[in-house]
Amino acid sequence: MVDRQVLRHLLLTGLTVHTGAALTGYDVLDNGRVEARFAQCDPTTADLHRRPRCPG
Repeated sequence: MVDRQVLRHLLLTGLTVHTGAALTGYDVLDNGRVEARFAQCDPTTADLHRRPRCPG
């Protein structure tokens, strides 16, 4: 079994993460990227990947 904090650290390595800002809206752009808008912050654009559901 993997410790949750260790897994979180591994998944976030190399990423810039900001916490505490409320999401006020988002748009899916024509190129498939997502632009997220947060309270009191500049909008940010990113790729959003979704894992397909497993059958069963």
